[in-house]
Amino acid sequence: MNARTLLLTPWLLAALAAPALAQVAAPSLLPVNPFVDAASYYTALDFVTLNPAAMQWGAPSRIGAAALEVTRDEGTGSDLNFAGEAYGARGVWERFSLAAEASSVKDDEASFDYTQDTTFYGLAAQPFGWLALGASQYEAKIDDGGNATTDTIGAYGVSLRLSEMFFVGYTSGRETLDSYQLTEKVSRDVRAFGVGFRRGGSFNVHAEYYSFYRAPYKINGGYRAKDQADVGVLELGLGSLVAGYRAFRYENKSDSEKSDGQQVSLAWAPASGFTLGAHLATSTDKNADGSKKADEEVRTISVGWQF
Repeated sequence: MNARTLLLTPWLLAALAAPALAQVAAPSLLPVNPFVDAASYYTALDFVTLNPAAMQWGAPSRIGAAALEVTRDEGTGSDLNFAGEAYGARGVWERFSLAAEASSVKDDEASFDYTQDTTFYGLAAQPFGWLALGASQYEAKIDDGGNATTDTIGAYGVSLRLSEMFFVGYTSGRETLDSYQLTEKVSRDVRAFGVGFRRGGSFNVHAEYYSFYRAPYKINGGYRAKDQADVGVLELGLGSLVAGYRAFRYENKSDSEKSDGQQVSLAWAPASGFTLGAHLATSTDKNADGSKKADEEVRTISVGWQF
């Protein structure tokens, strides 16, 4: 399958607004926590969390940017290569927080003309010490040789701080896809639930598990079953050094295709001042029979400032 065929696959286009690998219960310890998926062309830095309410537990405030390279090997003898940049900011105060981020990704193939630009906004409020509420809006605009696709998702979320270190979170929203490939707009419900542990101090720990669901819908007369992603996170911080590991499994219930992957991160992240991070993500897409469909590698360098 070449890049053009990949971009024209409707169910992959429907995945464009699937921020499945950001945080749900509690925020990351990493100052910039990138996620890039070449199959769905989704890019995020986690300034706006999947559950926008979780941002409220994410002090200190920060700004950041990242440069990324993506290599996708589909076994055709010619890799697909993409490059881009992303940037964002998050402000966290005693009772509310605001965040915004944007990204731009382009193909590195001279024979193709593809760009994908995203924006992501979120806000959260803390009416009680144990409760945070949030809302977010995500939009991806894709230009594939003059053919346009727009994917949006609006979401609301809640995060409960059950004790000093234990959190639970839930978010739900509505995804809408408008593409030149479709006869009409399609939409469906999305939701996520997670439980997390986050400990501060001289030795920081963040552990979390969450699931992300997208409801069934019909697209161009064909039935598309529920999608699900299960994610596990472990992050450790000692002084200004933070190491992170994230493992995930994605499955489409209609065709039984799966994707298994992981990301490792290492960052310098003092409570205030300059931050620097290196991130490597690898994943394997599998067909319904278990055979390999594609390998993907994402290399990201991030910088920022916490205050």
